[in-house]
Amino acid sequence: MSIGQRLFEQIQLNITKFRRHCLHYVHLHQRSVSDILYLIYALLYCAPVLNACLAELSDKG
Repeated sequence: MSIGQRLFEQIQLNITKFRRHCLHYVHLHQRSVSDILYLIYALLYCAPVLNACLAELSDKG
């Protein structure tokens, strides 16, 4: 499996977790979540994946 495929699967998994978390938050608080909160969660979930990918790419380079 290529780095790209692994990265894509990891991001898909994180997006699913992220959406589930946000839906749970909205359900809990009965109000919409602000765009800023979505952005923060998206960054928290995606940053480790992107860092790992970049590290792997730099090791090969």
